[in-house]
Amino acid sequence: MLEQTLFQLGLLTLLLGAGFSFLSGLKNKPFCIVASGITGGIASLMVASSAIITLLHGSVFQLPLPTGLYLSSVKLSLGVDTFSAFFMLIISVIGAILSVYSIGYLKAEYANRAVGVLGALFHLFMLAMLLVVSATDAFSFLVFWECMALFSFFLVSFDTQSEDAHKAGFQYLYQFQV
Repeated sequence: MLEQTLFQLGLLTLLLGAGFSFLSGLKNKPFCIVASGITGGIASLMVASSAIITLLHGSVFQLPLPTGLYLSSVKLSLGVDTFSAFFMLIISVIGAILSVYSIGYLKAEYANRAVGVLGALFHLFMLAMLLVVSATDAFSFLVFWECMALFSFFLVSFDTQSEDAHKAGFQYLYQFQV
């Protein structure tokens, strides 16, 4: 039960962190950089803890999604078993490392740009990757995969001063769709 709570809190922290990063980036960029890195790190550590507990105990759990997430007769569903926990652990450990590293990197490289948008995209990309590995049916997997591809496209093409970044982003998006 603890692993389910930690996983849900991690997902919620990533979602709230995306909104917070976007809004705080409008007013105070240095604060946004630090807060976004800390929020991403905390969320990643919660998900990593959930994955470790799941792997150690071999537990399996389903996540109830709000009933409003229905599309005709298909329902989005999430669940975690030891296989998905293994990938959750990899994603969350790398996410925690990137969150800490991003604080110094963004202060040096992106201080004069829209760091709130970048922070929000990073949080949403992490969320989408975790949702992909915890999807329990094909429809949920495809929906979350498409979200992951779109957030990844926006992250790749975020560098608005580079034409090569835009080309790479569109090439990436095309390859994800083919």
